[in-house]
Amino acid sequence: MRKMSKEYEMSQGSMRTIVKDKLKMIPYRMQKGAFLNQKNKTLRMKKARKLLAGTKDGSHLTTLFTDEKIFTVEPNKNGQNHRIIATDYQSACEKGKILNKTSHPASVMVFAGIIADGKTTLIFVDPGVKVNQVYYRA
Repeated sequence: MRKMSKEYEMSQGSMRTIVKDKLKMIPYRMQKGAFLNQKNKTLRMKKARKLLAGTKDGSHLTTLFTDEKIFTVEPNKNGQNHRIIATDYQSACEKGKILNKTSHPASVMVFAGIIADGKTTLIFVDPGVKVNQVYYRA
């Protein structure tokens, strides 16, 4: 918006109004490198075809899909995303504005998998363990 308003020599507010209200468009923030390159597209297509072929011979029924997730007890919070309107510091504290941050909050990594017949039990990964191919197979 900033660049467009500068290019067309108009205020950012006017540019925002035109884009949002008149053109019915929403500005999205894109991550750098969010698009796949040709090598990654080819690799994904190859894996997708292999999975699809597995549905024909029944081998997809024995494919194990796994994932892991880190659950944090008290995640770090971004104070800019947690706003409270208050008249003074004391009332902000009463409403919970002050965010206490711990440097290393307690967390646990959980690993699980699913297959056509059901699911695995939850596996709690020990703290400090590096999850790699050796750990997966153990």
